[in-house]
Amino acid sequence: MELKALDRARGTPGLDVTKFESGLAQPRAVATIQSELAFAGGNGIHATPTLFLNGKETPLVAPEQLLTLIRQLSTNPQATESAAAPNRRPTSAAY
Repeated sequence: MELKALDRARGTPGLDVTKFESGLAQPRAVATIQSELAFAGGNGIHATPTLFLNGKETPLVAPEQLLTLIRQLSTNPQATESAAAPNRRPTSAAY
């Protein structure tokens, strides 16, 4: 399997290259990676994180927005519209 992203990953600091290579030699791992890449490509996902709510891509302006969204959805699952609004300011910050 020749994937540029996986080739770049080999240079990640702290990566156990032996385990990485061993994992890539497993057909099940390769199938999972290919499936995930196909899903991402078919859904317009080109970076992480990419957030979808109710089937719509939801832009995240700041990391704190994700924390606010999670908090709102955990208390009110119907709050997706207000929580996902891109101009919404988080009520608290995560540091």
